[in-house]
Amino acid sequence: MPTDTPTVNVNAGNDGPPSKPRATGISVLGSNFPPGTVVNIIAAGRRGTARVEADGQFDWDFSIRPPLGCGSTVQAVVHGSDGIKVEGEGEVFCP
Repeated sequence: MPTDTPTVNVNAGNDGPPSKPRATGISVLGSNFPPGTVVNIIAAGRRGTARVEADGQFDWDFSIRPPLGCGSTVQAVVHGSDGIKVEGEGEVFCP
């Protein structure tokens, strides 16, 4: 029975609610990871962990101040169980 390959997507934007100081909101989203495991995440110079849900998905959200420039690339590397390593990236959205 074939299994889907794990994937990672990065959403980043300067379009959140107005705050002072301004910030870039970043979400790292994963799918098709082994359910019930924990993944280690490195993105935009930050480190974190997330628990993979029963459906194989996880998300990790954080903010960066000062905000990143519009169109800047944000990269993420996710390490999962059994030596899984998946990379993803996205560009900072500005309204």
